[in-house]
Amino acid sequence: MVVVIRSELIKLWNAKQEREGRVIKVSEVAEATDVDRRSITRLLKGKPEQFQAKVIGPLCEYFEVPHGQPIPFLIVCYNGHDEDTDD
Repeated sequence: MVVVIRSELIKLWNAKQEREGRVIKVSEVAEATDVDRRSITRLLKGKPEQFQAKVIGPLCEYFEVPHGQPIPFLIVCYNGHDEDTDD
């Protein structure tokens, strides 16, 4: 079984940009959350190479995710088939 963690950070990012009526830069989020820019970029691409739980809290706070709301990540399991194949 293959387990893939997919980030939904782009949805939170877009929602915050819309609420604030401005473009949010990776450098701004990195500085405000103390999360490495490369980690944020990987999360924005939707497929982080590794998952570090310590980044979730600061990002949820920055993007104003309400307490008790599920974290903005999907965990997808595949039974031996690559997600990009038709098998």
